[in-house]
Amino acid sequence: MRIKALIVDDEHPARMELRYLLSKHECIEVIGEATNSIDAWKLINAVDYDVLFLDIELPGMSGMELAARLRQLPNAPRVVFVTAFQEHAYKAFGLKTVDYLLKPISDSRLRDTVARIQEVFENESCTLKWLIGGRNGVAVPVAVEDIVYAYAAKNRTFLCTRTDRVCVRYTLEQLGQRLPSDRFFRSHRAYLISIDQIKEIRPDVNGAYSIVMNDVANSVVSVSRGRVQSLKERLGLMGGRLRTSGGAYPRKKQGEEG
Repeated sequence: MRIKALIVDDEHPARMELRYLLSKHECIEVIGEATNSIDAWKLINAVDYDVLFLDIELPGMSGMELAARLRQLPNAPRVVFVTAFQEHAYKAFGLKTVDYLLKPISDSRLRDTVARIQEVFENESCTLKWLIGGRNGVAVPVAVEDIVYAYAAKNRTFLCTRTDRVCVRYTLEQLGQRLPSDRFFRSHRAYLISIDQIKEIRPDVNGAYSIVMNDVANSVVSVSRGRVQSLKERLGLMGGRLRTSGGAYPRKKQGEEG
């Protein structure tokens, strides 16, 4: 997994230097830059960054103020402060930052920071028990064990439990990286399902399959033809056909319009 980074610094040479230093670390991908906190806030709300390399002395809203504001967001990016001023360190760690880098940044010091970032995300993926979704402007916690499936529609991603649905900031690809791989399966480019929540498996046209999920709506999700083999392997059905229960399909697959 490559960690997506945003650099926020009002000095162009500082941004270029940090981008160059980070380019030596294959696990970090710099996909954005901002010169002030206001522009950074807009980018953060438009793109799912994993980590911010954030200067403190910025025009307008300071880096400290931006970091505090990030706490309003579900699944906010992690923060690494990058500054020439050591006196802000105590307050910075009060904001639960990953690290505090002093300029000029050495290769060895940045190497330690990158290792710390990796450790944070590795631990998060191993111990993830909750995801924060949103509904009507309200944050809604969802236990991983309650997720029946997730789907993408109209550039948004939704988590579905047996009785509820919430929108999350993650893409399906990011969810697949964070959720336990032994329990979740990417059945289709638009669907990620919980193996434990499969109710029925039905043959579809052109060698594909459909799966009825164990929610109150008996939602039907797709298994693309190219992923049928992987599904059989996951379910221990290699060498045999998927037996189905028959019966009528629900009229609509989750995420379809109408």
